Amino acid sequence: MKSNKKNLFAKIYETLAKIRNSKEFKIANIILVMLWFVVIFSFSAQPGKKSSGLSGKVSYVLIDAYDTCTQSNFTNVEKEQIRQKIEFPVRKTAHMTEYGMLFCIVFGATKMWEQALKGKKRYIVALVTVFLYASSDEFHQLFVPGRSGEFRDVMVDTTGAIIAMCIVILIKKCISAKRQKYMMKNNELQ
Repeated sequence: MKSNKKNLFAKIYETLAKIRNSKEFKIANIILVMLWFVVIFSFSAQPGKKSSGLSGKVSYVLIDAYDTCTQSNFTNVEKEQIRQKIEFPVRKTAHMTEYGMLFCIVFGATKMWEQALKGKKRYIVALVTVFLYASSDEFHQLFVPGRSGEFRDVMVDTTGAIIAMCIVILIKKCISAKRQKYMMKNNELQ
């Protein structure tokens, strides 16, 4: 039974490695990066009022969820006061999240240049890509009615990428430790 389980995990790992190293997977990663660029661009192309309206709706959803969970029974006036207080952090959290996701997607796409980008270089390339795209995005917003381009937002976006990078590093370390533990255990059984 243990041998079958060992063979199953080995086959799964081998299959995933083949998929991950395939030309189609690499092309799909590049397409995914381009699609995420379009998603970010489309959010940034929204005029200021539309963008604020979206943030306001998200803020109200969060307030309603909190109100329901805590049974606070906020009045509409209280909800509006809370919305005004949390809208800025909600907007910046959204920025950090979309750029954190961009980091993960770009990091995945850099796998195709793994021979040239060994070690920390993949992380640096992904982080620099996010910083440059965030900078171009803020420049783009200079031309959108009701929006402004601010270096502070570039830094918020890049912070989202740094947080995502830390999560990726942590996940990779956990996977590596589990793999090492699994390999040691299997070597002891032989």
